[in-house]
Amino acid sequence: MGGDIPHLLMYKGTIMELMKLKKGEKIITRTRFDYEKNLIHWKLRGYEPVEDKPKEEKPKKSRKKKED
Repeated sequence: MGGDIPHLLMYKGTIMELMKLKKGEKIITRTRFDYEKNLIHWKLRGYEPVEDKPKEEKPKKSRKKKED
């Protein structure tokens, strides 16, 4: 959709922090203020905050070549 969205927005001189919410495979972006204000509604709908942790890469297994 819109590409990269900055994690901080300015609204009427106030800095608003964005956070990502996840439900299954769907990820949405909302302001922290909106999330905290409507916390019960987000939890009832099944949304949880996304932790931005890098995935741990598994070492690749090398295959042995068959010898005839």
